Amino acid sequence: MKMEEKIQRFIGSDNFFWALLFLASFSAFLPSLGTRDFFYDDQPLIGNNPILEHGWSSFPKLFDTGYWEAVKGRTASVSEYRPLLMATFFVEETVFGKNLMEMHAANLCLNFLAGAFLFILLKRRYGSFAAKMGALLFAVLTVHLESVFLLVGRSELLSAVFVFASWLCLDSLAEKNRPFWGIFFYVSALLTKESSIMFMPVIFLDDWASLKEISAFKSRKMIYVLLSIFSAAYLGLRFLILSRPFHGGNPYFTKGPLITFLTMSIFFWKRYAWPSVSALGICSDFTKPLIPNASIASWTAWSAFLALAFVILTALYFLFFKRSRWAFWVLFPFLFLLPTSHLIIALDTIGAQRFLYLPSVALAAGFGFWVDRLSQKACVRLLAASVIIWQASQSFSQSFNWATPIGFYSSAAQCNPVSAAAQYSLGVRFFEKGLDSEGFLHMRKAVRLNPRYGDIWYDLARLNFEKKDPARARFFVDKALRLNPNDSDAHILSGEIYMLGGRKKKAVREFKEAIFLNPRNPPALRALKWAEELEKKN
Repeated sequence: MKMEEKIQRFIGSDNFFWALLFLASFSAFLPSLGTRDFFYDDQPLIGNNPILEHGWSSFPKLFDTGYWEAVKGRTASVSEYRPLLMATFFVEETVFGKNLMEMHAANLCLNFLAGAFLFILLKRRYGSFAAKMGALLFAVLTVHLESVFLLVGRSELLSAVFVFASWLCLDSLAEKNRPFWGIFFYVSALLTKESSIMFMPVIFLDDWASLKEISAFKSRKMIYVLLSIFSAAYLGLRFLILSRPFHGGNPYFTKGPLITFLTMSIFFWKRYAWPSVSALGICSDFTKPLIPNASIASWTAWSAFLALAFVILTALYFLFFKRSRWAFWVLFPFLFLLPTSHLIIALDTIGAQRFLYLPSVALAAGFGFWVDRLSQKACVRLLAASVIIWQASQSFSQSFNWATPIGFYSSAAQCNPVSAAAQYSLGVRFFEKGLDSEGFLHMRKAVRLNPRYGDIWYDLARLNFEKKDPARARFFVDKALRLNPNDSDAHILSGEIYMLGGRKKKAVREFKEAIFLNPRNPPALRALKWAEELEKKN
């Protein structure tokens, strides 16, 4: 065999593909390994989570505590239950300490594993070449930046790995079903991220499109029964563990379902579909008023809504009446986006691009299918390679924007210039670097954007307290507590200010209130013990 033929055979082999997939999935998001700070949700949930810091004795608490309740206590505005996700951070922190490089490397490994499982799934449906193209695109998509780069984005990565693993075990196109392992991985996905429950209708519709014989479809009913039983058990567990099992914070939409449909339609095309395809317009902050309520008289809103309705209804018709596989893939993203669409649960944020991690499987499947169908044309293969390289290069270059907290929040403020949260967070990071003038500049911008943003006043109070100015610290902390009387940290600071002024009884009362709001707040427990000891001495 000639050397040229050997090289061609090796390039076409699965071994070469695995190496290429590994290289692509790691290199696209490689700058994440240079991150040296916790920021965004990583800071409270991982960097300052008391359960993660108390060793193996606190490990069981992961399974009887809500995702946000562990750090915010009774004031947690969102009810989520993700013990398996938090267990991965617990093990990492216990074994390796707060090693950010190791934690981010774990995210890169999960991204590779998700691409590998997707390759196997697509190979069963469309063949090897289509699966390779689809898996490579999936592994480098720029819209996955938030999922891969942020540590808390692991909820998307890990749930996708478990969903794919369950799908592989329960797949009707597999030579052998493994129901036990399929259910095991499905339950693992549920304990990692809530939206994994949508895998149940997904596998039902996949079977409907794949199995042309009704008898073969009916033989799968035990799979659906088992998935239903364990889904019901999971929902029951949420009722037992969480104080508010299905609370999503303050509603983003307050003007009825029509406004919700119109606004979400515009959001879908502009903030989900376009960035997924183009790798442009990536944003980490969609807080109000960046996405204003759509007007009923807006032709843009109605066009977006009608286009979305046409796509969904057409796909439903071809799936249920023609059993078309392409229709299944068109509906696939909407199924996993449904829990965050504001149509089931009212959420206080309109969405996040990390929610696209699983839904983008449909884009990868469609890309692989059409490249395979047209692969005889050299220009198509060249175009396909260009698309993958473009997505990977954009993922790599935009990752550098998020390598530091200041870079991350600067990027957030740039894509959402009307976000008080982004300006506030950027100001805090400048203060931490000792750049007070820049910090106050962004704090003032945040106040102008949203004077009722309580965290601004809390941080101004903390800054003045540290500068030994208790009068101004008292002014700001009182303002923070008027805006959010359930802020445990603000009550602690209020107690510390009282202690500085010698008013120990009031300080003890504030510390007790902080503990009532968040029983697992270590600073409050330490402060209360310290204050009570001083009271006894006096």
